[in-house]
Amino acid sequence: MAMSSYRGNGGGEHLTKGAGIPKEKLKYRLLHSTDKDLRYYLMKWIEKKKNIKPVVTHNWKIIPANFVEKGKKKDEQILFGSEK
Repeated sequence: MAMSSYRGNGGGEHLTKGAGIPKEKLKYRLLHSTDKDLRYYLMKWIEKKKNIKPVVTHNWKIIPANFVEKGKKKDEQILFGSEK
């Protein structure tokens, strides 16, 4: 499985609590690591492509769904201020 170093080192507890892997055993499951983060590789891919055309796929959702509106309102306030 490919994942960020944050997750691979136990961040978010997906591997430790979610998958039940003890934190001290995570390093033994690592096959490859890099000093660059995912944003770096995404940036390089976009630079190489020159033009990208993002497509909305609606293939994910936030659970619990009732968090969506509260978070959306908060983020809109942070991003755009009181006026939209």
